Amino acid sequence: PKIVNELDIDMEVMETGTYQFEIYNINGSLLHQQKLDLPKGQQQHRFALNQPIQKGIFLMKVNDGEHQIIQKFKY
Repeated sequence: PKIVNELDIDMEVMETGTYQFEIYNINGSLLHQQKLDLPKGQQQHRFALNQPIQKGIFLMKVNDGEHQIIQKFKY
């Protein structure tokens, strides 16, 4: 299985601000946490992960202090 230490994410940022990103495996274990200051608009960011991951299903939680979004994704 392919193991990676980085993860590329494309996103549409609705408002300029500071965002907290958390990446979890499907079992709910926190794999990575990072705060980013992002401008409004289409963004791409490469997360340098705290630990290597294999292919699977993951959850990304994004919080701006007022709103929270949880997105499931496959890698």
